[in-house]
Amino acid sequence: MTNDAIVNDVINPITALAFTRDQSGNVRLLLAGEGPYLKVYDDGNCCRIAVKRVFETQAIHSIITIDGSNASDGVTELLIWGGRWVRRGFLRRGPAAESLLVEIEFKAVLALDDWALGGWFTPTNGLSDEPKPSYSNTHDAIVLTAHNVAYAVLHDRDQQPSLKRVAAGPDSMLYSAYVEFEPDGRILVASGTVLGAAPGRELQ
Repeated sequence: MTNDAIVNDVINPITALAFTRDQSGNVRLLLAGEGPYLKVYDDGNCCRIAVKRVFETQAIHSIITIDGSNASDGVTELLIWGGRWVRRGFLRRGPAAESLLVEIEFKAVLALDDWALGGWFTPTNGLSDEPKPSYSNTHDAIVLTAHNVAYAVLHDRDQQPSLKRVAAGPDSMLYSAYVEFEPDGRILVASGTVLGAAPGRELQ
């Protein structure tokens, strides 16, 4: 495997972008997917401050972020996917507002049976109907595949991720999709198909 340090100065096509924000809502870091690598830049001076391999060879297609449950601890949760591979991660910033220290931790790579089309973090800390465990400070997520199958990305006591197939819609190739989490706990999915349809459904 290529040493991550070697790719610091290698320029790859940028296939995904995301921002993190501080507690005041200001943009703090720029996250860039370059091939299979995640590169982190300081938004203020465009200085690259971290590089981490996410997948072995698969290019990163998308990155989404959400602040951890305790915003003051400087943790941003990551969900990254490319092809049929999905990976959870945690980005921890330095203790001071001006600090550029960043630590990135990734959990095991999860494999879908189809390409991932989109991903969404849950607005609360779990998809289960059970009360949130006291140890849980990690958000679950929903991933929708290119053929309209929804998976929940869950986590256990050690924050190790797992996939659970939630529901499948009409078997049609999707061009776009959107997931909405309702206050009453319902999860609504709208998807745009190759044939021009826009079916909507509710996940149980």
